[in-house]
This record gives sequence, C-alpha cells and structure tokens, in this order.
Amino acid sequence: AFGGRASMWDAANGMRDIKEQLLLRGVDSVVGWSLFVAAGVSADGTTIAGVGLNPQGEYEGWVAHLEGGSSCYPDCNGDGQLTVADFGCFQTKYVLGCP
Repeated sequence: AFGGRASMWDAANGMRDIKEQLLLRGVDSVVGWSLFVAAGVSADGTTIAGVGLNPQGEYEGWVAHLEGGSSCYPDCNGDGQLTVADFGCFQTKYVLGCP
C-alpha cells in the first residue's frame, strides 16, 4: 500500500492511489470507502481486488472492474443515458490518455 492506501504502479505513470484512479474513471461506488490493500489484479489489469473499510466503518473485501482498460466512450458510466456526468467522465478519461 502507498501511504496506507491501496495503490497501483506502471512505468508510464508511477505510483497512483487506486481510489483516486477509480473516481477519475467515474466509479462513484468507492465514495466513503478507505481502500487499504490491493491484493490481486487480473491478467489483463481490468479487475482489482483488495480489502478496505466500507462506509459503515467495517472491514470488507472489494472488487473493482475497470471498463475494458482505457477505452473512451460517450456513455462513460454505462447507464444507457448521455448526461453532463458522462461528459465530465469522458473528458477525464481522454486527458488520462484513452485511445
């Protein structure tokens, strides 16, 4: 963990906080969580599992699925509707280098 937080690393971006990266990708279900440990990553890097403190203050396992890696698409949160929230999420993904 990076400073007591679940973290990820790659050669292009260095060490990054997983919760921050999920929030940047529009994964708002991590709001209120403290992600302490990233214990496993799928071979393609799109699924991460770990342990954290949920919004109720209880330790719990978590799994995050990153949509197909770094693809950019207009319906950023996948709810079938295009809204202002999708626009902001799409811009963030584009700035992060989505193809």
